[in-house]
Amino acid sequence: MGLAATVLGGYAVRQSMLYVSLTGDLFGGGVFGLAGVGLWVVAVAHFYMAAGYRFGRVEFVTGSLSSATLRTKSKVIAEGVSINFLRKPDADDLNATPDNRYVFFISGWRPWVCPESGFLMD
Repeated sequence: MGLAATVLGGYAVRQSMLYVSLTGDLFGGGVFGLAGVGLWVVAVAHFYMAAGYRFGRVEFVTGSLSSATLRTKSKVIAEGVSINFLRKPDADDLNATPDNRYVFFISGWRPWVCPESGFLMD
């Protein structure tokens, strides 16, 4: 999805600049260009989440949202960090077990992913 949004956003911005140069209609070109910029923002968010799922996997998060400890099975990744953003993308999937559902969160400008069963458990 991120790659498609990037390509479509770039195409929309390019076409809007071509439209403005041919017709001089700034309003129509502006609306089309803003749609392209919006698609680019979506693409960046998708790539950021994909980086979290690929490189930021942790097994357990203990503590609280203001002072959390991120751990894998064998070592502590970060201690006393604040969780700035939290999202549960699989919350609507009733067929998934807590081990299969993940929590996506941002801590220190870095994306992380943890199984729901190991998130903020004490």
